[in-house]
Formats: sequence, C-alpha cells, structure tokens
Amino acid sequence: MVLFPRDKRKIDIDNRIKSVLDALQDAGVFDDDFQVDELSIVRGKPIKGGAIRVLIEEIPSISSEVSSPQEDC
Repeated sequence: MVLFPRDKRKIDIDNRIKSVLDALQDAGVFDDDFQVDELSIVRGKPIKGGAIRVLIEEIPSISSEVSSPQEDC
C-alpha cells in the first residue's frame, strides 16, 4: 500500500491499515483479512484529496520454510 495524504499534516499511517483491509474484504477481494500474511505500507507525497494505492499479489506458501515460535524452542 502507498498512502498519499491529502496534505502535509502529520498522520499515523498504521491507523489506515484496518479500514483498507475492511474495504477490500467488503469488495470481495478476500473472504477475511486473516488471509493476509504479509503487509507493507509506505507514505507517498501529499496529493489533493488524498488516496491509497493497493497492490495485491498472491505469495507462494512458505509455511514449510517458516517455523512457529514453539518449534524454535
């Protein structure tokens, strides 16, 4: 995600994530946001009216490569 603020005021970009995920779920992009395994958000330059650009990609399953915290002990 690239967040383009509507002006130069200070904003917390992490506060925008939940609403975007909820909107994507409502639009039918995925069934539930628990399906999101990786997320990145960066701040873009301010633009009139503000905007957010979302790039959605399916990532290959890495469950066999990533161990759970219990497996590390």
